[in-house]
Amino acid sequence: MLIILPPYMHAVGANNLKQEFRSADSIFLHHPDSAFTPYQNLYNLSKEAKDTSSQILCLRRMGKISYQQKKLPEALNFYTEALHLSDLKKSIINKASVLADLGNLYCKYGHFDDGEDYIMQAHRIFLTCMKENKIGHKTLIYSYIHIAELNIQRELNQNAIMYLDTCLLLANAYDNSEEEEANILRLKSTALTAMDSLNQALEILLPLEKQFDLLSITTSNYTYHYSNAILISWGIGVIYSKQEKDELALQHLFKSLHLIKRLQKKLDHQTKVLNEIATIYKRQKKYDLAFKYQDEAYKYTEKNLTSNSERNKGVLKIRNTYIEKLDEKEKEIMAKNLMLANKDKANLRLRIVILVFAIFIVAFGFLYWTRSVKNRLRSEKQGIQEKAAEKEKVSQLELRYKNRELTTSSLQLIERDDLLDKFTSYLDKDKNTEAKSLKFARKQLASNLWEEFEKRFVSIHQGFYERLTKQFPELTTNDLKLCALVKLDLKGKEISRLLGMTEKSVHTARYRIRKKINLETNASLEEFMKKV
Repeated sequence: MLIILPPYMHAVGANNLKQEFRSADSIFLHHPDSAFTPYQNLYNLSKEAKDTSSQILCLRRMGKISYQQKKLPEALNFYTEALHLSDLKKSIINKASVLADLGNLYCKYGHFDDGEDYIMQAHRIFLTCMKENKIGHKTLIYSYIHIAELNIQRELNQNAIMYLDTCLLLANAYDNSEEEEANILRLKSTALTAMDSLNQALEILLPLEKQFDLLSITTSNYTYHYSNAILISWGIGVIYSKQEKDELALQHLFKSLHLIKRLQKKLDHQTKVLNEIATIYKRQKKYDLAFKYQDEAYKYTEKNLTSNSERNKGVLKIRNTYIEKLDEKEKEIMAKNLMLANKDKANLRLRIVILVFAIFIVAFGFLYWTRSVKNRLRSEKQGIQEKAAEKEKVSQLELRYKNRELTTSSLQLIERDDLLDKFTSYLDKDKNTEAKSLKFARKQLASNLWEEFEKRFVSIHQGFYERLTKQFPELTTNDLKLCALVKLDLKGKEISRLLGMTEKSVHTARYRIRKKINLETNASLEEFMKKV
């Protein structure tokens, strides 16, 4: 059981309360059954002093004592009340400790899923608190031990050994006591025994038996040491029984049973010890003795550990009183609200009418405002769309006009070029110096023809070449020139005159361009270029 000592913050009676706790703790350590009444009195004193931490500690101790006395419903009630107070105080460390207690209680009686949920919740909180230096290493070790015990109960022994090895590392790192280290080793031997690693388990338990026999004689804390001695003797007995060393097994099992009955400790192990003794006698064909111990185990189980037990009635259907308390408080609030509603019924009706009317007015106003806003937005949107359409229309008209102007200009240039060609053909017949000068000028004029056209084209269709090159980088300079002329819807003959090539070459160039831009056969190259 994890113990988080309360801070004694109250000035009035603080020292007396502290002294009473020390006295109760001493009784709990040596005679736990006798400590219930002192803790009950301390709980009442702590309640009067409004010391929530002390109340939680008392409830946890009373829960542990009730569990040891097999009063399981009472133990559950104490733990869940402690959990409720931890939530109210917002004490995460106390809450984690109580969750661990509840988890262990559930696991002892086969409710492993619920038990695991509580234990893992507690462990996650302890890990966080350890990182923030809010708890010591011992608390974390006990948390790992709880997880290991859960794994042993669920027969996940390899996992249990892993957690226990972690405990041993922490214990060695922080110089834990021999007793605490022995407790971890004893649990490890239980896991090894379940895995049939019997010799390894014996190598752990036999030295521990000698250690605890000596401690039980030399120390005052005999209850704690005898409790460990019970479990160690039982563990050795089980191993010898598995090895069919019956005399040694019976010797240790009877030692364990004697300590249980003498001290009334570890009573939940009594059935296990009795059944193991019965198994050995049955193997030896001593059926009268086997029946005697088996019957004793059966009677004890029926009386203390099953749902038929009057003491444990209802344990197999465990109720979470913590949640029930919350439900009860919610029901109390609802009842008070109902009484208040009945008392002020007329006022409530009037308030409802006023509220409904106000909601109606607000809703109507909101609806009117929303509709007017929508109408305004619709009008604005329509206006914007109309303006955009008009602008687009004007832009298209301007572009068509400029394209037409550019086309006309191009055709005029071509006609001029044709006239110059005819004029040049006459000059070819004349061999004088002046005719040669005129022919050279004609050539210069022809080379400037495309430059003049391209300059005007770029001013109208800005970015055309860039967009086309970015999309189809494999197009050459001559391809781009041809694309520009196709965009203006010029015919093959007109294009050939502007580019100084034959019509056949123009058709071949158009074919190459269609392939480069992956244009389908039935698609128009002119329409494609107009969209670029």
